[in-house]
Amino acid sequence: MPTVDWLPSDGERVVLGPFSDQPNTVIFHDASGGTLVTAVPASDTFSWDVASDARMTLSATGALVVAAGITLTAGGVTITAGGFTLTDGVLSVDDATDTSSGITGSIHTDGGLGVAKALWVATTSRLVGAVTCDAILSVDDTTEATSATTGSIHTDGGLGVAENIFLAKALDCPDGMGADGEQFTSGGDNVACDWAADTSIREMKHVLDERRDYEDALKLIVNTPVYNFRYRDKKEALPGEHISSTGDTKTVYTGIMADEAPWAMHHGGRILNKINTFGYTVLALKAVTARLAELEDKVK
Repeated sequence: MPTVDWLPSDGERVVLGPFSDQPNTVIFHDASGGTLVTAVPASDTFSWDVASDARMTLSATGALVVAAGITLTAGGVTITAGGFTLTDGVLSVDDATDTSSGITGSIHTDGGLGVAKALWVATTSRLVGAVTCDAILSVDDTTEATSATTGSIHTDGGLGVAENIFLAKALDCPDGMGADGEQFTSGGDNVACDWAADTSIREMKHVLDERRDYEDALKLIVNTPVYNFRYRDKKEALPGEHISSTGDTKTVYTGIMADEAPWAMHHGGRILNKINTFGYTVLALKAVTARLAELEDKVK
């Protein structure tokens, strides 16, 4: 069988055997005749012996088909075009290099990574860009939250939620957990929620003066209309309207209207001021008591 020489432009060549001393052998020579690569079949293994200063490049217009496995002990594989497709079997990378950036680790890519099935990460992960989840995000870690930087989930920015939030435990706020009788209350638009209560102890107040206009208070109360009513359902809200109520739309309440009794309201004239309501009632009772005392003196 004759020898076949392939001479590329840089002077290197490939010589195909058989040779008398090396049957069924492929030898890659440089221009001066030095051996760069020797390929020898030994039993069921085809061995390539590459010189330390040589670079071996496989180039073909068609596909390179390998019926069995390929083992690379060093040097790695570089694919400059065409891509790499694994149609069957498992791609296993046993290198244990950790990652600290987008160009480190056992596997890294300059483009995206598409995964059709589950992704299992056995250690911590860091995502530098935004993350979008189209399904349920479940966190099974049970770390308790004791501040803004602890717990299973914490963020340095805000948290936007379009639907309901269900809390199985207490909702904390910067002012602590509140005390008995206090309520977690909205502070209004763009104001943090806080604990609030109709506190009556003197130490919590800046006392301005004592009211003695008993007759004026009695007149306000007597002249205030009283109605029976039910609260509107939130579903009845007009565009841009916020309906605030006790949440009970079935009970018939007996009470006053904010526009007719501004002295008994607070929070912008919308919410019943229980402190004022009771205070004015006490003033009115003092006026009634004074009138009764005057009548009694006249009877005597």
